Amino acid sequence: MLARKALRQDYFSKILMPLAVVLLAAATFYSNSTMAERQHQLALDVHKMQLLEKEGQLGLRNEDAKAARNERISSFVVQHFTSITSEDSAASEDIIALAATVFSDEPERTLALGKINALRSARKARVERQPSAKDRADYQLVAGQRLIVANNFQLALEHLDAALILDPLNPSSWNSKAYAQFRMKDGQGALSSISEAISLSPSDARLHRFVIINAAKILCSVGRTEDGLSYLNSGIAAIPSLAGEARKDKELTSTCSLISS
Repeated sequence: MLARKALRQDYFSKILMPLAVVLLAAATFYSNSTMAERQHQLALDVHKMQLLEKEGQLGLRNEDAKAARNERISSFVVQHFTSITSEDSAASEDIIALAATVFSDEPERTLALGKINALRSARKARVERQPSAKDRADYQLVAGQRLIVANNFQLALEHLDAALILDPLNPSSWNSKAYAQFRMKDGQGALSSISEAISLSPSDARLHRFVIINAAKILCSVGRTEDGLSYLNSGIAAIPSLAGEARKDKELTSTCSLISS
């Protein structure tokens, strides 16, 4: 019994006690290390604040100056925006010269001119992306022709008139308008429009044949059957392939036959 008690005391004194001391020392070291790191970080934060304060005192932090400069440039751009983005190159050049005078400081003048040139480039890019008058006219012509196929002649005429405003020298638009007017029983209007198409001497062979056939229909529809057939025959003599197309066009045959009978 005494031997066991002595063994436990010996175990405690030789193993557990040193182990406890080591753990206590480790805990103390960790605590001191963490505290040191916190103190070091705090010192860094203080130094950073002092640096910012010093930069402000020395005028090295110029946020206010930048804000004021940007405000001056923005005000100038807003005030002269119309001239800056004008299609008149002379007006744009005048604004550039004015900006060079208003902004005497070199960095500020460079920034102002950069913004002005960026706006001018953006306007130029938008203009280049916009479709031309001819492109818009072709779009209106196609829309009108599709409406003719759908038998919506009134709306077709609106598109065709828009096409002719944009491109009045397009014989295809005049031909399509003449046909829409013919279908709406507007013989005189159709005759006037097909005359415009003929006067423009369409170079496209297919369009030329359509114009001749439509002209014959329209002449027949206004009681000028003899003139219509005479014109058609002259067309067939000049373009032999037109004869087959004329025979297949039931509208042409019907219109001229009804009036001539």
